[in-house]
Formats: sequence, structure tokens, C-alpha cells
Amino acid sequence: PDGQPISTTYQWVNVTEGTTLGTSPLQGLSSSIASPSDELSCLVTATDSGGLSSNSSGTVFLTNRAPNLGTVYIDPSSGVTTTSTLSCSTTATDDDGEIPVISYVWTNGGSVIGTASEITLDWNIVAPGDNLYCTATATDSVGEIDSDSTLVSIDNTAPVITDLTISPSPGYNDSILTCIVTATDVDGQNLSSNFTWLNIDTGVALGIGATLNLNSTSASTTD
Repeated sequence: PDGQPISTTYQWVNVTEGTTLGTSPLQGLSSSIASPSDELSCLVTATDSGGLSSNSSGTVFLTNRAPNLGTVYIDPSSGVTTTSTLSCSTTATDDDGEIPVISYVWTNGGSVIGTASEITLDWNIVAPGDNLYCTATATDSVGEIDSDSTLVSIDNTAPVITDLTISPSPGYNDSILTCIVTATDVDGQNLSSNFTWLNIDTGVALGIGATLNLNSTSASTTD
């Protein structure tokens, strides 16, 4: 009110940490000097040419920001079977300078089947045609999260015939032959067998089914 020139000074303080941050009207922040939930104060002092002064201060609390999760990948992303080993990966950043912790959850049909970045499959937890999801979650030190997921489809694997025998052996052109097959399936599926009998020498199809009744018309002793 005296019309005297006024000089103004500023003092920024991180109240939570008890540190002085700067003395400019504008104060830049970084993760090295302030963290989410910190209380910052600005003290403004106005002084006239006669040396009289007055001050006032204001405070602000810093808000935490959620981390930023990158694209989620499953490797391999194709050709996946019930015996595959899969790896889920992603990256995460945090604008507050925090280091997010990344966690992974594997689900099939809504059921959790794994909680590590890598999983080895078997037919007890997946089946051909299933869609297998990996959900990645980034969590910062305050508990804020960002998450995303991706999926792969489970392919069918053909069964393997491990043994095939014809009984009796040797056979005759009036024998009743039986074809005995042993097969396995890594997918754990129930297997059914189809049989076709062929006279290799004549090229004639003799019948279907596990059992074949031979006669002199369908086979000769040298076939």
C-alpha cells in the first residue's frame, strides 16, 4: 500500500522428505527429487524496499500414475500342441520413475493353470482346440496396475501306432486273421481304429474290421 517496489522470493520444499527443491517460481519435478504421495510446499516471501516482508505458502500432494504395460507376447505363437513349452513376455514403464513388477497368469477356460512366465503343457490341463490365455500385469510400488492378455490356440497331434501284428502267423488261405494294433496319443484322446485288409499281390480289397475270414477265393497260398 506504500507504493514501494516489491521483491519476491520462492522456496520449494519436499515436506515428506524434508528437502529443499528450488527457489524459482516454476519448479520442475523428477523421480529423483519427488515420489507419488509426497507433500510439496511453496513458500512465497514478498519484501518491500524498507525491508518489511510478508510470506504465504501453499501445499500440493503428488498423485501416483499407473504403470504402462507393453504388448504381451507368447512364444511360440503357432504350432502349439498339448506338449509344448510356452513363454509369456512383455515390458513395462512408469512415468513416476518406479520399477513395476510384472506377473503372469495362464488360464484355460477361465481356470488358472500357471502363474510363471513359462509353462509346460500336458493333456491334463489343455486339449486340442482350446484357447490358452496369458495375462500380464504390471504393478508399481503404490499398487497401481496395468494389465493385458494374449492367446494361442492348441493344435491337435496325430496319434502314433506303436505296434501292429497279424495273428496267427503264419496264416493260411482258410485262416481267420486278426489285426492287433497298439497306438498312443499325446493329447490323451480316446482312440478308435479302422482296419482295411488288402491282398497286396492281387490289389484286391478283402474287407474291413479287425478280423478277416480267408478263403481260397480271396487268397491263395502264395499271396
